[in-house]
Amino acid sequence: MSLKKCPFCSEEIQADAKKCKHCHEYLYSPSKTEIELTIPKQYYGLRTLGAFGGSIMVISGIVMCFSIIGILPGLGLIAIGITTTCYSAGVRTVVCSNCSRENKVIAPLPLIHSKDEHKTSVKCKRCKELIYIKWASIQN
Repeated sequence: MSLKKCPFCSEEIQADAKKCKHCHEYLYSPSKTEIELTIPKQYYGLRTLGAFGGSIMVISGIVMCFSIIGILPGLGLIAIGITTTCYSAGVRTVVCSNCSRENKVIAPLPLIHSKDEHKTSVKCKRCKELIYIKWASIQN
């Protein structure tokens, strides 16, 4: 039985362990796979309208914070505007190749108005592994 040190807590664990018994971190080797996701053209106008409406809500919320209406309604409007803007870009689910956990990914806003490719990465919530994502152009 061979032992190795955990890269997170430096405790000795079995060499073939997938999870540290001391700090409970997953010990997967990094994957270099790249997942390609597309933003379908379906509902394209609705997503653009959502991003525009969310931006208007954020600006209105900032104005409300400094007006007589009050800071609480203004902060609420800012939060709703940010949520609307982010989710109008489209939420995709990416499955981690190491631990098979589903991770939600929000499409970057510049991609909505662009036909170019855009690369991002997201960290898996369970095993902390980087998932590389290539956002392809908008599909017809």
